[in-house]
Amino acid sequence: RVLPAEIRCVAWMPTANPNYSARFDCRSRTYRYFFPRGSLDVDAMRKACEFLVGSHDFRNLCKMDVGNGVVTFQRNVHYAVIRDSLKDGGDSSYDMLYFELRGKAFLWHQVRCIMAILILVGQGREDPMVIRELLDVEKNPRKPQYSLANDVPLNLYECLYKSKGS
Repeated sequence: RVLPAEIRCVAWMPTANPNYSARFDCRSRTYRYFFPRGSLDVDAMRKACEFLVGSHDFRNLCKMDVGNGVVTFQRNVHYAVIRDSLKDGGDSSYDMLYFELRGKAFLWHQVRCIMAILILVGQGREDPMVIRELLDVEKNPRKPQYSLANDVPLNLYECLYKSKGS
């Protein structure tokens, strides 16, 4: 037994290709980070999210680890949005939101770094333009020291793979 008692495997399937990798064969990943609305300026946070979409150098929005073999910090974000969790069937007793980010791959702690800055934007401690400025590594070659957002509300929500015929 490898899994804790509260987690159980209900099905499994062997891969037909011995070279298959769930990590490297993934077409896209979607993360959701849940947080309470509180007094956050959600419109400012949404404005900041717009700057994340597209292909950018995210070296200022991740945690550096020289030992993990990462040689490029270029990543493509398909979309970055903040949504109301109640509209997606959430519990009405809390005014909860979530930040949803989809891309092919992400850097180490990239989502938590981004979320920490989005919270600062929502608190009015940073301008939404800070995201755009941090993505300009020519203008900002040194990574600023921001704290990471807590890992507990972060969920790997969805992974998409090529269909068998494609």
